[in-house]
Amino acid sequence: MSDNNTSPTTTVGILAKLFNLTEMRVQQLAKLGVTVKTSHGRYDLWASVKGYIHYLQERAGVKSATNDPEDEFGDYHKHRARLYRAKAESAEIEVNLMKGEVHESNAVKKVWDDMISNAKAKLLSLPVKVAPRLEGVTGTQEIKDILDNAVNEALNELSNYNPDRVTQTFVQNRQSKVVTPTEDDSEQLG
Repeated sequence: MSDNNTSPTTTVGILAKLFNLTEMRVQQLAKLGVTVKTSHGRYDLWASVKGYIHYLQERAGVKSATNDPEDEFGDYHKHRARLYRAKAESAEIEVNLMKGEVHESNAVKKVWDDMISNAKAKLLSLPVKVAPRLEGVTGTQEIKDILDNAVNEALNELSNYNPDRVTQTFVQNRQSKVVTPTEDDSEQLG
């Protein structure tokens, strides 16, 4: 280190060799704030080495030996990693929803609400629907058979669960949430 507290600068090539990385990776690390770029093609050597060591420690789950208040890479990388994990999980869930491998609870609820409403309507309409068929029927077994058939027909509504309907409902809900531009929104800028 020099006496005047200024850190020497170096090239991306030297840092790449020092860290055993490609030059492109060193540049990516600069964008992440791990290595410190001072000017075009030049990097602060000590800050970059310190940043890279801390970056590797964070990735390995090792606590920093210093309590340097300027050492903020740890929180940044933890939060950034958590953000990327959340984005990846969200994308994975979205793909699984679109494939119908998992279902959104609101879509399942809507499909079941519709099925139950339809079954309820059929059950409530039984007296009106069945009464004319029972006119003149005197045998208990025949009345029972007519009523059984009518009740089973109404209850069949509940046995017709189709997971594809849930996926279709999800897709329709997603499409209805897509905002289309208005005339004012489509104006060119600049």
